[in-house]
Amino acid sequence: MLESIKRCDDSKMFENMIAERNGHWIISREGADLLNVLINAKITVPDGERMVDMCVATKALIEQGKVEGRAEGRAEGADRVTKLYLHLMNNGQDTEMKKAMEDPEYREQLLKTLNL
Repeated sequence: MLESIKRCDDSKMFENMIAERNGHWIISREGADLLNVLINAKITVPDGERMVDMCVATKALIEQGKVEGRAEGRAEGADRVTKLYLHLMNNGQDTEMKKAMEDPEYREQLLKTLNL
């Protein structure tokens, strides 16, 4: 358990630790509760269960983090594009806006040029 606390800030080290254990990392409900408090692990232990398979739980948490990261990335991207289109619209740059809507490379160039 201490090893997981030590490696919690480095996702690659944490994933390697899981792989090294080959699916043999079982901890008690109390251990999972402690990790939840100490590193905000968000490990769920089903009602009535006294032990938790940390390899399965950790893989689920990693996947959940990836899903959340993708959602945040999409929202940030949509926000950047909205700001770009508003900027172009407010400055009467309809031709540029149409081109940005049709050409992803041009759109990305404008986003960088305008620091959006």
